[in-house]
Amino acid sequence: MLNRYTFKDELKLWLLKTQLTRKDLINLLQDSNFNEFRGLDNITVSRWATGSTTPPLYKQFYIAKYLGIDIIDIR
Repeated sequence: MLNRYTFKDELKLWLLKTQLTRKDLINLLQDSNFNEFRGLDNITVSRWATGSTTPPLYKQFYIAKYLGIDIIDIR
């Protein structure tokens, strides 16, 4: 059976692996690429983590990059 990629599950794993809080993630993303993540807040990250919203695919790539995750390694 193939595992299906879901951003919310990957985000949770990434945060566990990197030991970052949601606040840390927000700061990292805004420091790394402010224009793309301007206005990012805890509510938005919480919605990503619950799956009620998902960032656009290009932002998912940015997030993986800034967390040091090789996108090729995603399930």
